Amino acid sequence: MNPSNPTPLFTTRLLTVAFVVAAAFFFVLAGARLVLFSEPPSSLRKTPSHRPHPPKQPPHARTLPSPPAQRPHPQDLPQPPPTPAAIKLGGAPAHSPEKGIPLPKHLQQRQSLQSIRVGERKRLQSLQTIAEVEIPHHTLQHTGARAAGRVVRFFAEEGHHVRSGQALLEIDSPDVGKARSRYLRTHALWQLTQNEANRQKQLHKIGLNSASALAQAENRAAHAKIEYQDARAQLRIFGVQPPALDAKQLHGRYTLRAVRQGAIVHVNAKLGQWVTPDTALMQIEDRRVVWVHLRYPLQWASLIKEGDTVTFTGDGVPHALSGKIVHISENVLRAQQSLQARVDLPNPTGLLRGGQLLEAHLAPTTNTKEPPFVIPDEAIQTIGLSSVVFVLHKDHAHPRNIVTGAAFKGYTEVLFGLSEGETIVTRGAFLLKSILTQSANDKKTDSR
Repeated sequence: MNPSNPTPLFTTRLLTVAFVVAAAFFFVLAGARLVLFSEPPSSLRKTPSHRPHPPKQPPHARTLPSPPAQRPHPQDLPQPPPTPAAIKLGGAPAHSPEKGIPLPKHLQQRQSLQSIRVGERKRLQSLQTIAEVEIPHHTLQHTGARAAGRVVRFFAEEGHHVRSGQALLEIDSPDVGKARSRYLRTHALWQLTQNEANRQKQLHKIGLNSASALAQAENRAAHAKIEYQDARAQLRIFGVQPPALDAKQLHGRYTLRAVRQGAIVHVNAKLGQWVTPDTALMQIEDRRVVWVHLRYPLQWASLIKEGDTVTFTGDGVPHALSGKIVHISENVLRAQQSLQARVDLPNPTGLLRGGQLLEAHLAPTTNTKEPPFVIPDEAIQTIGLSSVVFVLHKDHAHPRNIVTGAAFKGYTEVLFGLSEGETIVTRGAFLLKSILTQSANDKKTDSR
């Protein structure tokens, strides 16, 4: 080999690399063939029982294709055992006779469950609530000063019954004295200017004065009349009569009088006290007719109507008083979630007073033709949006949807959903509701 020529050396090395690559590829291919076609170990061999070989038929036998297997109907399949009644979200639980909640024995032994039998239909005899007496606003009188001044005399005291127009107290006011003085001055000025206008008119007729002089006299008379009428109106505002024209001594005293009859219940003035028009000096109430407001829950809204008769009793009332509902409030009292009704009650002797509390009794009115059942409140459970009771049948409790009516003193009317003679759970109904809810949750979890 000639060392000066590198071509044979490069060729030799290239052939060596190609031979090594070909040998490696041959060994890899041989190993893969051995793995694919070799027999698996005995532990991984499939038993021949997983699929039996069909028997060999003679060559001359002709086989027909077998029809496809028919899928069984779902009703023919074995059904799972019945489960307790499930709760539908926002709806009512099923209550078929075949479904129900088995009564746990430990609850029966400990007498944790109590039941009653639904009796005869009857209505709630009376609804009872608290009512409050209020004096009508149009019969209240708050007497105040018409002009600032000093109290100089009382004609009536607290507790007195006064008539309409009767004097209550007398006030001495400088403003009233000035108004009376202005009235006399403007009246005199108007009389003078009016006489002067008449004289100028007579002179003008005989030609002794000009038309401009007559016009000036008439204008002065008209201006004086306006001032006089303004002073007279100021006296009317103060509620005083104009003084006599020949009065020699003027004063600022005026008298406050009652607008309507009633009893003086409060006096807010003392003799010699300086009072202003923004101060109420006396409060007079006319209690011949009073308002009685009664509040009741929203559940009674369908049972109470305008025109219903209400009977009132209470402390300080020797006998029952009755009246009719004349108005029901349009808005709901937000804090108590209740409604308010008003009864106009005659009170000729003044027996009832503002703020007095009474007990109101009224008979409910319903739209149902037959009276409803009445059951204890503890028997009624709320599931979703429905009111539910548990009806006992043998040793199972079946949930039943009901429609409730009025509630009063631990009892609630049932308008629809129960029949006479059925037995319902009272004490322990909440435990049955918990079991029913847990069963529904478990079933929902298993379905997932």
